Amino acid sequence: MSLLYGFAVACATPSILAPIRDGPMATVCRKREHGQAHIHGVVQAQNECPGPGAAGTDGLIDTLDGLPAYGPIMVTFSTEGDTSAGAGFDLGTAPEADANGNLFYQREIKIKGNVAANLNDLHIVIHGEDLNDSGMYDGLESTLGMGIPLEAELPVACGTID
Repeated sequence: MSLLYGFAVACATPSILAPIRDGPMATVCRKREHGQAHIHGVVQAQNECPGPGAAGTDGLIDTLDGLPAYGPIMVTFSTEGDTSAGAGFDLGTAPEADANGNLFYQREIKIKGNVAANLNDLHIVIHGEDLNDSGMYDGLESTLGMGIPLEAELPVACGTID
């Protein structure tokens, strides 16, 4: 199935993750920074956005903290090329926020099989928060151990697909 998919994220006051459709956007977009976005979930499972109780001892909900709630990456919203889970943390193809910190994405992508048939049961998760306001993703290494900064993989918004 080929779908034209798009979303827009208007930056708001920082807060803990909240479902995109159920109230104010809970994202912290930074000007000119990339926001990796994915469809997450497990077909035939209860997929949800993690609540404040999912935060680790550092007070952050990193990807590993959120995975039990929203599941693994199934589709990557890259700006070009690969849209598989394998492209999930390629900052070079992640959508970039504009000069006002707003993130817009539109691209026709192919979504296959069970993922396409079960979109209403899956979630979109947007990642990336500049914790130290340095203007780039830096600092501690990601808990995923993939050589990317923790700031790049922090989930900042999560919501169901309607």
